[in-house]
Amino acid sequence: MTVNNEQVINWFTNRIGDLTYSMDGSRNGSDGTADCSGSISQALIEASGVNEGLLSTISLDGYLAKLGYQKVYSGPTAGANNNQDGDIILMSITDDMAGSGGSGGHVGVIHQGGNFISCTATRWTDGALFVEGQAIQSAPWGQYKNVTRLKAHSEVWRNGQSEQRQSRGIAVDGIWGHDTWKGVQEMLIRIGHNLDPDCADGIGGPITIKALQRALNAKLRINLDVDGIMGAQTVKALQKLMGTPQDGVISSPSSQIVIALQEKINSGQVWI
Repeated sequence: MTVNNEQVINWFTNRIGDLTYSMDGSRNGSDGTADCSGSISQALIEASGVNEGLLSTISLDGYLAKLGYQKVYSGPTAGANNNQDGDIILMSITDDMAGSGGSGGHVGVIHQGGNFISCTATRWTDGALFVEGQAIQSAPWGQYKNVTRLKAHSEVWRNGQSEQRQSRGIAVDGIWGHDTWKGVQEMLIRIGHNLDPDCADGIGGPITIKALQRALNAKLRINLDVDGIMGAQTVKALQKLMGTPQDGVISSPSSQIVIALQEKINSGQVWI
């Protein structure tokens, strides 16, 4: 399934100055009013030809997946970085999208190399509400994410990620070596963690382990010490995520948890 990013973006840019925000009208701009999820639904319908109705921020994820989008980030809004034009960002006032209904959520799309364009009730520069003809607004994402009240949770969905990103094809041998660490590091960077200066060096030092611990805390809603040490509690948390026995030990010479992890890496999907 191919969705034209430019067509999605143009749906919004072509309507700047034309729409007024309302959740009670057409929702998709046909009567001069729209809301955030209705407008993104309509833009995707026109760009893809696949019509599943006007969805909400709670239900958009399944539609995006059907259209070939992949979730490349899930976590606090502040961590939604390294976005690309065409990325669709879902936001929630709670720790997941389940609490994003009504005024509890928002959605828009990245354009112009880092601006966030959406249909919104609030003028982001001064907080003015329901300004006639000004529902479609664009703001620098780096500034917008700092002033929005929806700081608890965001998801970034990227078009064609499955086609753009090919599996690294590392050996599934249960041995946690250079390639496995590199795959872990690439995933941490992909979901927004800063591993400088190590980056994806395949070594897995304290910077990488701290990022892994933070990611596990966010994913599993636990409270690991972020100490940069790959200890038993960190291993148990990773075992829980991978669905393998939780004994806190990476067995030698071959480990179930490492085999599961290597398979996740090879899948190319977001696993943490």
